Amino acid sequence: MKTKKKLLNILFLLVVIMTSVVLLFISINNGFSNGSVSHAQTLFWGYFAIFGGGVLTLGILESASENPCHDAVDVFKKRIDNLADGLNASGLDYTKKYINARNTANYNQALDMHSMYKTYYLVRREKYKQQIDELLEEWATAGKPYQLTSILWKVFLSVAVIAQFTSCGYTLGVDIKNSDTESKENHQIYWTAKDVSLPHLQDSTCYVFNPENIVSEHTVSILNEKLQQMDQELGIESAVFIVGHVQNQDIFRFAQDVFDLYKIGRNDRGLVMVLAYEDHVYRTHTGYALESELTDAECHQLEARYLIPYLKAGQPDSAMIHLTSAFYNTLENKPLPYASSSYSRNTESDTNSEDALTGYVFLYLLGLVILFIIYFVVGDIRGWHLRIYAKNKRQTNIFKKELSILPLLFGGNDFMFFSGGGSSSHSGSSRSGGSSWGGGSSWGGGHFSGGHYGGGGSGGGGSTSRW
Repeated sequence: MKTKKKLLNILFLLVVIMTSVVLLFISINNGFSNGSVSHAQTLFWGYFAIFGGGVLTLGILESASENPCHDAVDVFKKRIDNLADGLNASGLDYTKKYINARNTANYNQALDMHSMYKTYYLVRREKYKQQIDELLEEWATAGKPYQLTSILWKVFLSVAVIAQFTSCGYTLGVDIKNSDTESKENHQIYWTAKDVSLPHLQDSTCYVFNPENIVSEHTVSILNEKLQQMDQELGIESAVFIVGHVQNQDIFRFAQDVFDLYKIGRNDRGLVMVLAYEDHVYRTHTGYALESELTDAECHQLEARYLIPYLKAGQPDSAMIHLTSAFYNTLENKPLPYASSSYSRNTESDTNSEDALTGYVFLYLLGLVILFIIYFVVGDIRGWHLRIYAKNKRQTNIFKKELSILPLLFGGNDFMFFSGGGSSSHSGSSRSGGSSWGGGSSWGGGHFSGGHYGGGGSGGGGSTSRW
């Protein structure tokens, strides 16, 4: 029964560890691929709110009990103390008798006495182990009224560990992603049409390529929603590229090459928008059929009104959102939107949030330490560690140490016998002792339904603006 229970505990521990490790790597990949700072922050505060609430709730249940578990555990600890005191007293008594007898004995007699008293002690210690086993079986019966709360604690702590590894992994993935983006920003990339990827081909609801995070993820979400609306309601397929630089600052060539390579637009109703933010240039590029609905003059006027003022103010988020809305309203023959700065990105706030991710990872690790402390404290209160308690109350076997000092007491040429055997005849002493008790990341693909473009082309219509 004891062996079966021990195996079940080991199996449960292995399941928790393996689940935690697997989810850690999955969440790191998810955070690196699709994670965002805002989601990591929400996950962090949500986890610790639930964790704190769980500890508080179980603590209240513990203290509200009419027959607190720790009182029952204390009774069994006192019984263990009595048994351990008996074993330790026997060991001390055997030691005194042995030392007194050894003082009047020769070397061989002392060795025989050592073996005899050591046997006495080991027999007494074996009896102590049997008594502890019986006591623990008794506790298994006596502790049944407290079993439900114990199960709740163990399940809660196990789930908390798994959730902590998962949350920490996601945050770590987002942090790695941001560090990777910063590294890319430090090494300027000059984009060509062949270098970019079109999110719409992997996810039919996505239209924006924003590899350098020039605009926020919230802005990307707003743009995707508006462009999808334009696609479904007006039949206009779009592709938006927000980068730092384009090759040779030739934004017209970039936009035209995108049309030529990816055939944007069903029935030639395609729209490509390119913002090269560090080059201070923007391009609207329209398909053949769209040129009559969104003329070059209209593109230029809308850019001058809704785009350039915000770009001059360092607000690329507001610029792209307002211009996209203006294009949609123009094509729908609706009144043009009011230009406000309500969507301007707070760069300092975003930077501070991203810097906070490293702190979150540290707090997750600190939380893991706290979980282990809670486990040992609760385990001590609820009697999970009574066997360890009994083992620690038992004094070290004095006869094991005595064997190593016998040669020093008697001298002679037989020292090597006590060191483990050998044929050397010289005298001396020796001591020996000892004790024993990587990575990567990848951009993971989602499970979205990929879109496609309708084979459109462009004759170079549109407008280019600089600021």
